[in-house]
Order: sequence, then C-alpha cells, then structure tokens
Amino acid sequence: MNIMKPVLTPPEAIECLHTLNSGSWDQILNPRQITLKQGECSIQSSGGEGVRYSISDWAKSQLLSRLGIPVIYYERCPVVLQELQYSYWRDQLSARNTKFLVRGRGNLIRGILSSRYSIINDFTLIEAVEPLFVEGMVITFFEVTDNSFHLRLVSPRPVEESGHQDPLYCGVHVSNSEVGYRPVSIDSIVYREVCSNGLIRLHDQTNILRRRHIGTTPADFAYQVLQAARSAICLAEDTAESFLRSKYRPILNTVERVQYLGKKWELSKTFQQSIIDQISGEAYPETEYALINAITSVAQDLEPDNRYRMESLAGSLL
Repeated sequence: MNIMKPVLTPPEAIECLHTLNSGSWDQILNPRQITLKQGECSIQSSGGEGVRYSISDWAKSQLLSRLGIPVIYYERCPVVLQELQYSYWRDQLSARNTKFLVRGRGNLIRGILSSRYSIINDFTLIEAVEPLFVEGMVITFFEVTDNSFHLRLVSPRPVEESGHQDPLYCGVHVSNSEVGYRPVSIDSIVYREVCSNGLIRLHDQTNILRRRHIGTTPADFAYQVLQAARSAICLAEDTAESFLRSKYRPILNTVERVQYLGKKWELSKTFQQSIIDQISGEAYPETEYALINAITSVAQDLEPDNRYRMESLAGSLL
C-alpha cells in the first residue's frame, strides 16, 4: 500500500506563514518620502527622519518602472546620474499626488505597488483551503519566497488505473504573490509519487481561478478559492487518464521533439539536453509519457515560479 509522504503538515505550513506575517508591514507613501541610493532605500517619516532598508531586486524594478526609468539603463548609469534622474522623476510623480503601497518584511522592502493594489495575502489562501486538510489532502510542495507563494495539495488516494508500481495522484496547486509578481491562481495537478513530479493542467488554456490584484476583493473570495480547488481536483482525474494514455503515443525522434519544444518555449540548450538525458531513464521511452515525465523531473531543480511554468508547459502536451 502506498503511503503519501507530506513535505510538511498543515499546522507547520500555517505556523510558517504566521511567523512571516509577524514581521510584515505596509505603508502608503508619497514618492517624495522614498529615496533610492547606492542599492539601499530610505523612507522618510512624517517627522522628517529617514529609516534605511534593504530593497529586493523586484521592488527596485517596480519602483524604477513606476518612475519611468528603465532598470538596465539605470544600473549602467554612474551614481551621480542615477541620483539626479531618480530625484527628478520622483518629484514629477509627487507633484501629481501619486501614492505608493510599500510592502515590507523586517528590514526588507519586498514590493512597491500602486496604492490601488488589492492585497490578497498568502495566509488568506491557506485558510480558504483548510477544509481540504480536514478531508485528508497532503502537502507535497510548499514554497514561500520574497516574491511568490506555492502550495500543492494532493489526495492520498491513488488513481486506480495508474497501478501500484507507479501511482498517480490528483490534487490542486495554489499560487500567489503578495508583491505583484504573479496573480492568484488555482490549477489542477497530477502528482507522480515515484519521482515527486508534478504535472499542471490548465483548463481551456487558463487557470481554473485567476485573479489579478486589482479592484475590490469579493467578500466571498475564500469560498471562490475553495470551490476552484475542488474543481481542480475533479479535472485532475481526467488529466490523469490523459496522462496514462500518453504511454501509447510514440515519438519518432526524441531529440528533434525536444529541440522543437525548446525553441517554442525558449528553453536554454543546457535545459534541453537535461530533458534528453532524463528521457532515457524514464519508463516507456520514446513516448509522450516519457517526455512529459522528463520535463517535470528536470523542472524540480528550478526555482518555484520557473518550476511551475515548466510543469504547466508539460501539461499542455496532453
């Protein structure tokens, strides 16, 4: 009997987000209150005192973008020119009474967004799917970075047709960014226990639920998230069947097929070669099944957002 092994328990995941939230803060600021100098950011309080912070690359790119300064150009400028341009365009925005939402954690500025940005925190999402924990869903992937959040829940009951030697499981993938890096999305996932691979299947080429952080968050948003998660699990059952059928779809030339996808998906030569090398060790070689498994296996070494992208692209092959 297969026993699904979680990467952590629901209480541990909730505690992790609680800990992160305890150091988080938000401020609505006039651009004139924000100074960027030599890689550090200073926020001026109403009393006139400045507090220095570290700033993430993402937050710095957001700030410069809002000022209309190309990041690559800014980085190439000498410090004196950086400061002159930053001060000039910042003051132009200040004169228009523009406001920024600055999101931080401890001494790090994580994001600089429009004051109209609709806040949907990661904890809101994990609370929304909490009933799935009660129903026995297991966490097989949990990542929180400065920019994004990924949570993967999988049913402990294998798909019957997948067999006992290489079982497949149905689940849901929840992702978010508290700093504008990505929208809230709910996706269907098929999980292969043998190698911990995940295959994301988009519904009609899009997420089952996708919400950008603009406008007012609906009062029943948590309910919408839970219903979307349940729909994702149902879709995963159909995806698992399609995945199993891919064992019988041969590939005439594996290398050419990978190179074609590499060009289409803009993959590096190194990544393409890693996929080719991985295919030879997969079950049912020279088939779409082996190709999909190879892609999702190599994707496990990527950072969370790129891993999600590759798993979604692999799912598009079905």
